[in-house]
Amino acid sequence: MVRVDTAVLVIAFNRPEMLRKVLDSLSEHRFRKIYAFVDGPRNGVTEDIEKVEKCREMVGKIDFCGELETMICDDNLGCGLGPFSAITQAFEQEKQLIILEDDCVPTGAFFQFCEEIFERYANEPKVWMISGNNFSEGVCPVKGSYVFSTYAHFGGWGTWKRSWETVVYDSKILLNRLNKESYAGNHSDNPLRFASKKEAKFFMRIYRQNFEKPDYEGWDYQASIAMRKVRGLSVVPKQNLVSNIGVVGTHFSGEAKFFNLPIAKNFKVTEHPMEIKADKEYDNCHFRKHWIPMNRRSLCLRVKTKLKKLRWRFGW
Repeated sequence: MVRVDTAVLVIAFNRPEMLRKVLDSLSEHRFRKIYAFVDGPRNGVTEDIEKVEKCREMVGKIDFCGELETMICDDNLGCGLGPFSAITQAFEQEKQLIILEDDCVPTGAFFQFCEEIFERYANEPKVWMISGNNFSEGVCPVKGSYVFSTYAHFGGWGTWKRSWETVVYDSKILLNRLNKESYAGNHSDNPLRFASKKEAKFFMRIYRQNFEKPDYEGWDYQASIAMRKVRGLSVVPKQNLVSNIGVVGTHFSGEAKFFNLPIAKNFKVTEHPMEIKADKEYDNCHFRKHWIPMNRRSLCLRVKTKLKKLRWRFGW
């Protein structure tokens, strides 16, 4: 059992079966405070009503924390504004926060990792976030117990209020800024610190494809941009500490290998990096081994994104 002093925010909507797995994993530990956000049912989606109510009942029965604060929405905010608003509201009271969506199952080692990193880098604004994910475990080298990276993954993560305050949620404002800026230079020249023209082109295409959609719902791309904009870094553990259970089976063969990953229950920090700077060897490998393959399967990604939106809208 791990005792966790940092507050934890659990974000849920209409997936009680997955939420139960997340809460079961949390119940093995003790927390100072838990925030539980449950988005409201969508208009005209009858199936949402029962599922959302089950999620509300489940978070209301949380008994493994010293203090529980629930955020229950009558209306549906969606998969972008909902999580963004919940995180922002929690930071009205907290200086640091661990965030778990309803499909992110952590190991106790994840909480210990977060606590140690929070304490060690509390006064280092360059350290922007803590990731519970290592999607390149065993493929990309991690010297020591963790590395600093320019890449952000949000499948179970932690951050500081000082970092979250740099996020601009309005995607249209961000799109306007991106269109005015040049990304043709090298790492030191371009505003978002891309390592190469190839990387800049790759991510700018992703950002624009999403932000140009009139019905875009999301918050993670905005957070990634914010981290890059302020030259921030994520902390990536040597082993994966959170498993995303949001995709089951092989419906999305291109992405399936990044879901339902095993988690390291006995992970401990034994060695810290000598400097607070991005590990170029890891980042270059991660771009080639994680992001490029994802791009080759871009059709699968677009289908997944579309189905995620349909799930929120129609209760799939």
